Amino acid sequence: MKRLAWVLLFSLPLFGQVLYEEHFTGGQPQLEWHAFFGLDDTMAVIQDNTTPEGDGWVGSVVGFAALAYAGSPTLTDYSVEAWVYTVVDPSTNLGPYNGLAIRARPLTFEYYYFAAEFDQDQRLRLYYAMIPDSGMPVLRNLRVWGASEIPGGVPTQSGWHKLKIKAVGDSLWAYYDDQLLPGCPIVDTDPTALTSGYFGVYAYQFSGEAETRVDGIVVREEPYAVAENTSRIAGYRLQAVPTLFRGTTRILAQGPWTAAPVLEIYDASGRRIQVLRTHRRGEGTFEARWNGTTAPAGVYWIRVPGAGTLRVLKLAE
Repeated sequence: MKRLAWVLLFSLPLFGQVLYEEHFTGGQPQLEWHAFFGLDDTMAVIQDNTTPEGDGWVGSVVGFAALAYAGSPTLTDYSVEAWVYTVVDPSTNLGPYNGLAIRARPLTFEYYYFAAEFDQDQRLRLYYAMIPDSGMPVLRNLRVWGASEIPGGVPTQSGWHKLKIKAVGDSLWAYYDDQLLPGCPIVDTDPTALTSGYFGVYAYQFSGEAETRVDGIVVREEPYAVAENTSRIAGYRLQAVPTLFRGTTRILAQGPWTAAPVLEIYDASGRRIQVLRTHRRGEGTFEARWNGTTAPAGVYWIRVPGAGTLRVLKLAE
C-alpha cells in the first residue's frame, strides 16, 4: 500500500534568482570569505588544472575542522551547489569529509553540512552541527546515504563531483551529481533547527587535516515558505481523498474561485509533469482526479495558481 502525506505551501515560483557566484577566476575570489572557526579555515585560491570549469583556479579550505563561509546571515530559503573534489581513501575510516555548508551561524557555531565521506564508510552525510563553549561538538544525524543509494555508485578514485544542498523552511534536499538523493526532503523538526545563515565550504578529518577543493559555487534563492502543517491559506483549502493511495486520488480544492481552477503537478526537480482540470462539486468546491500509479516514488508538488502549493510525499510499498 502506498501512502500520501500532505503539507500546504505558499504559492511562489519554482526557481529563484542567483544570489551569489564564485568561480575564482584569474586566481582571485569574487566573494568575501571568512573563517568560521577563526583558526586556519580560510578560503585560499590555488592552481588546479583538473577543475571542471577549465580555468585552472579553485578554492581550497584546509583544516582539522574547517568551514569557510560567505554570503549573509539573513539568507533563509536558498540552495548552494558546487563542484567539490571528493577524496577516496579506502585505507582508513577517519575521513576526510568534503562538502558544503548551509545556514551557518558563526556567532553560535551552528551549521548544516552535506559531505562526501569516501573512506571505508563509503557514504554521503547530512548533519546538523554545533560547537558549544565546552568544545565538544553536538551532532544530529539527519540522513546518511550508503553506497547502494549513491547515484553511479561510490567512486573508486578521487575526483570532482557536483554537490548541492537546498534548505526551505524546515526541509532540506541533497543532490549528488545533479540527482536528488532518496528520502528527500529531510524535515528537521528539532527545536534547534536552523532557519537562516551563511553558506560555506566544509572539510573535516578525524585525525590530521583535510582539504576540500571547490569550484563553480552557485547560490540560488528558493522561494518557498512553509506553512505550519496546515491545509489552509487565506480561505483556500486543498485535500486528498483518500489519503491512502490505491490508484486514483481525488483532490478537492475549496476557495473563492469564480471559475474552475487548474491544478499543476510538479516532480521534485521542479519539472511540471501534468496539468489537471477541475470540475465544480458545489459552492466553492472543485475536484480533480490524479492517476499516479505509474509515477515513481518521490516528492510531488501540486500547485493551484493563485492559492497555494500542496506538497505530496508518496512512499513506495
